[in-house]
Amino acid sequence: MGLSQATQKVVSSNAGLTQWTKTFTQLTTPGSTDHIHVPGTRRHTFQVTVAEIDTNVGVTIDGSIDGTNFFVMPVKGFTATGISYTNEIATITGNGTYLIYAEEIAVSYVRFTFASESGGDSSATIDVKYLGSE
Repeated sequence: MGLSQATQKVVSSNAGLTQWTKTFTQLTTPGSTDHIHVPGTRRHTFQVTVAEIDTNVGVTIDGSIDGTNFFVMPVKGFTATGISYTNEIATITGNGTYLIYAEEIAVSYVRFTFASESGGDSSATIDVKYLGSE
């Protein structure tokens, strides 16, 4: 996938806080979204909606400094039925909407990756929305 544009919004001109938002194209097979340029951003929040899940899907947040070489960022989230976290991978076991985030990691580019799908006929779909801030 290539470079995609995020929407920039200055939230507070006094504090100079900037937010970036992006709704990505739906993922229907393992792979990555386009990456987006979010200079200076160190808080990365993804709203992830999974449908048609069979057994589970594994997902990651990937960051890059140069927009070419990406690394998997440590993910976090809240304890909820249907999702678990192991270092860089969030494993989702039920249909629904989940919060996945990485923080205190400054990158210039970010993307979301549908890393794996297990069980059934591999028909899961993932809709992803991004909110990043400095």
